[in-house]
Amino acid sequence: MNLTLKDDYYEWFCDWCDSINVTLIHRVADGTFSCCACHRQTGEC
Repeated sequence: MNLTLKDDYYEWFCDWCDSINVTLIHRVADGTFSCCACHRQTGEC
């Protein structure tokens, strides 16, 4: 998973379901974000 900074969001690609996601910066810092399509946590992708 590669995080790309886009303004106040990180854009990243879920390898599990092949979708592109955007997540707020503070959620990435907490490590509490998941894929918007398959709902897998970042450590599971």
